[in-house]
Amino acid sequence: MRGLSDVEAAARLAADGPNLVAPPRRHGVSYRVGRQLADPLVALLLVAGLVTAALGDVPDTL
Repeated sequence: MRGLSDVEAAARLAADGPNLVAPPRRHGVSYRVGRQLADPLVALLLVAGLVTAALGDVPDTL
């Protein structure tokens, strides 16, 4: 089994560019916060904290 010839490799490099993996996409803070708030467990904990604070038991809320 043989690889590409130098001419064919150069032609493919010129046509398609180098064989590089794209860097991972970076997400902003608002996206990450939104993803966390979409988690049902986090939402449940936030609601429980708000109910505890509304009942006046602030030390347990923190």
